[in-house]
Amino acid sequence: MKLMRSLKWRTGRSTILGASVLSIAILAGLLWSALTWFPDARRSSGDAAYEPPFDLLPGFDVSSGRNLICLISLPFCEPPIPKAVLFVEAADRNWKTFAGSVAWRSETRPPGRGQPVEQMVRAEIDVPDRNFGLSWTFRRNDDSTIPLSHIIEHSFKATQDALARSPPSGVAEVRGVLMKPHERTRGLALSARRIKVIEDLHWIALLDSNKAQNIDLIKNSGWLDIALVYNNGNRAILALEKAEAGERAFADTFKAWGE
Repeated sequence: MKLMRSLKWRTGRSTILGASVLSIAILAGLLWSALTWFPDARRSSGDAAYEPPFDLLPGFDVSSGRNLICLISLPFCEPPIPKAVLFVEAADRNWKTFAGSVAWRSETRPPGRGQPVEQMVRAEIDVPDRNFGLSWTFRRNDDSTIPLSHIIEHSFKATQDALARSPPSGVAEVRGVLMKPHERTRGLALSARRIKVIEDLHWIALLDSNKAQNIDLIKNSGWLDIALVYNNGNRAILALEKAEAGERAFADTFKAWGE
């Protein structure tokens, strides 16, 4: 009889202990989600040309499919789609924000004459509410006669309602590319020259003299900002999240290059 009572007491205690551990795990997951997915909204200091006032931009932290079920059962969730956010300066000098998406991949590009097949990173960006599209590539410079290590190419897409504009995308300049570790931190500019090839085709050409610093920034940053100027003089920032797909695309490409 005493043995039966002892077994029942131990079984009950184990059940309570197990429920307590499960409750603590769920509460910890909820706390982690609050800290991770709702970042601090303090205004960033710095040049307004490159740092939009995040706290005045409603809707910036839109959900990208991360929900409570995913937080509790992470192995069963699809990786979230990387975010693209376009900040556009309006005529009244306030900033408007438009949500979009970016698709990252590592791929080979057609070789030049006498050149081997080369790996590169490609990103396709779409901001539908702004009729904004961009094909973005990151590749090594294959011309040894110029002191450049890598080329970042921006090919802007014209939409049907934009064909009357010059340039058709409305983008007149790409001022630079800035790398940053998180969504709301200040970016550090890559050391580069900016080159306008033709309308709607712009290069950010990374300097060979600062190759190590540039590569370190690219590898260790989760986000990048592209500073733009429209043909009416208004400024814009296109913020791109690497996420899992972007990190994998860069890692695979750098591995193929031996860098």
